[in-house]
Amino acid sequence: MKLLNSIKLSLLPILALPVVLSSCQKLDSLIKVNIPLQMADVSFTIPATSGTTVSTGATIEFNVDSAIQANNASFTAANIKSVIVDSVIVNLTNATAGNSFSNVSSFSASVSSNTDATQVVFAQANNNTTGVVSTLKLIPTSNVDLVYYFNSTSFTYAFNATLATPTTIDLTADATIYYHAVVSPD
Repeated sequence: MKLLNSIKLSLLPILALPVVLSSCQKLDSLIKVNIPLQMADVSFTIPATSGTTVSTGATIEFNVDSAIQANNASFTAANIKSVIVDSVIVNLTNATAGNSFSNVSSFSASVSSNTDATQVVFAQANNNTTGVVSTLKLIPTSNVDLVYYFNSTSFTYAFNATLATPTTIDLTADATIYYHAVVSPD
């Protein structure tokens, strides 16, 4: 009888091993880390126009892998599970009394990348301000996950504006875009 109990006790750790390993895998899938990301300011020019719409853009290079590892060396770009825009602030560096965001009735920002060429709108704003307005805060588009764009190193931003009144000079702009990436082990 002692031998039978001894065998049962010695088999217990072996039988429990699959349960322990399964639990570790489940815990691994629960680990998620939010990593803030900010690309370099995206500089672009809004050309002077007498029309009612204007489109412009810029392409930038950004090493997502390095940015992730700078925040948490345990992860790489391959660990990204979600990328959401937190905020977008567009500043005009040469706004004047007759040429600023007060000329704009709506404004949107979209992105594509070298891994996904489809432009997706990630932020927009309707503007009804008057006076010299040199800063415009865009509202991030809800439910837009940019995860598939962030497996790349080259990003093309497009900015589209509907004008309430024409502009007479080229407006120089910088957009600061803040993201957060959710990463977890594979």
